[in-house]
Amino acid sequence: TAPAADDLTSAEAAFIAEEAKQQSARQLAAFVFKPLFKKQASKVETAQQLAAALKDTKPTPADLRKKLPLYLVEAIEYACGITPSVPANANPA
Repeated sequence: TAPAADDLTSAEAAFIAEEAKQQSARQLAAFVFKPLFKKQASKVETAQQLAAALKDTKPTPADLRKKLPLYLVEAIEYACGITPSVPANANPA
């Protein structure tokens, strides 16, 4: 099972960050979300894994908008209190 949110070690965070550097957006999403879909991790733990991957790679907001599915961009913007950059019903280019 995935580690509890408080148990994510620096080694695990470093591994996740390295995975983020070497994988495409689709591969990274599969890596991060696989435990959630297998019911081995909670949404909180999954969000923590995504945050660990983003912390060390430090992508720009523009990079994230290009690589992440729209629903994730909107979720991150909502969590950060940002007005969505693209309306929810709009198709990204």
